Amino acid sequence: MATSRTAADAVTTEVRRIVGQTDSNLSDSLPNTRIIDILNRFVQSIPHRVIDLRAAHEAHLSFPMWHTTWSSTASSGAGNLLIAAGSSTIDFPDNLDHMESLYDTTYLREVEIVKNLDGRYSLGRKLREKTKGPAEAVELTGMATSNSVWVMQGTLWPSTPAGFTPTFRLKGYRKPAILTSQSSPSSSEYLDIDVEYEEMVIHGTVAEILLPDDAMAQIYRSEAEKALSQLAKSAVVF
Repeated sequence: MATSRTAADAVTTEVRRIVGQTDSNLSDSLPNTRIIDILNRFVQSIPHRVIDLRAAHEAHLSFPMWHTTWSSTASSGAGNLLIAAGSSTIDFPDNLDHMESLYDTTYLREVEIVKNLDGRYSLGRKLREKTKGPAEAVELTGMATSNSVWVMQGTLWPSTPAGFTPTFRLKGYRKPAILTSQSSPSSSEYLDIDVEYEEMVIHGTVAEILLPDDAMAQIYRSEAEKALSQLAKSAVVF
């Protein structure tokens, strides 16, 4: 039987229970916004914590639970793979962490991802000399603000014909999402982590809330690190 995920409001309640602040209305109680902030920072720091644990400082890694697929759209917005009609510029999702492949769903072929077309002389010359048509490669051009969102952008080669809207499917790993309900934790929002590691996030959060010299802080930090060691076994290194 599948284990149910724990909603954000129940997670914050459990954190309060452990640290002895069951009543959030008391003047000296930790604000919900602070607890949510610590929970979010712990989840988002998991890849870096695992890198430190493995002493693999040259590596970039993620986990299968954050593997996903994006389909392109002509509408701007957070988390969108954006390509407008007639445009040769593609905006990758702002929550993209690592891209694996880009596939043209109109022409049913993979589009090569190139970091620097100038470093691929033969390919670069061939694509730049071609007339406008279906994309064969996308050159990553760097980070930019697009529609008020900070994203990685790319240029499609050869250039896109006027009026034509390319369609793509991107596969890769996303950044872990944050809990957005701050002062009033939601009953329909969840930690962005496999359910078996929810306790790890709770213990890590508790360890940060308690004073560093508190013996219980050491215990909960140790429990979180044990779970992190287990999670590290499933890491995908790029």
